[in-house]
Amino acid sequence: MKKPISILLILVVLLSINTHTIITQLVFAEKELNNEILEIHIFSPENTTYADVDIVLSCEFNREIIQSSYTVDNEENVTFTGDVIISDLSPGNHTLIVYAKDEIGNLGVSDTVVFTIKPFPSILVIISISIVGFIGFILIINAMKQKDVKNNK
Repeated sequence: MKKPISILLILVVLLSINTHTIITQLVFAEKELNNEILEIHIFSPENTTYADVDIVLSCEFNREIIQSSYTVDNEENVTFTGDVIISDLSPGNHTLIVYAKDEIGNLGVSDTVVFTIKPFPSILVIISISIVGFIGFILIINAMKQKDVKNNK
């Protein structure tokens, strides 16, 4: 009768060792994930100048997230998923920061991106083309008048 009790005792010890090992591994895995920094990499915009007042925000995270938001010029946070177009930016310098939260509750903050909106001066182009066209029209009329004067002599 001692053998079944000793076998049962060995099974209980082995089971407790395996359970302890599994629990320990799960705790370490959770601590490792909790201590891992939630990284945010912004592809666009970059620290540069843009001619368009609408820019694409494109970024990626080093693990699954449950929430992401951004702020332009430290204004109200805007929640987003995937790539998003930030519209109607005024000319001048801007800052962008992206925030994220993973399923465990870790928070991530991107580096600040500083970019400039300097729209192409389209009104100046239109005025320049108009002036060149007007001058061209005047030159053509003048050339036609000179041709008529020569033909009438």
